[in-house]
Amino acid sequence: MKKQLLAAILTTMGMVGLTYSQNAMFQATPEPTVRQQISETQK
Repeated sequence: MKKQLLAAILTTMGMVGLTYSQNAMFQATPEPTVRQQISETQK
């Protein structure tokens, strides 16, 4: 019983950590806004 509980906790923590790292990765490279794209296109 203890081993199953420990495995479930570790799995949950790993999934939360993976989700957090993916979100941080996507936020690290902000996409240009529509206004910036229009400005660049007009130049």
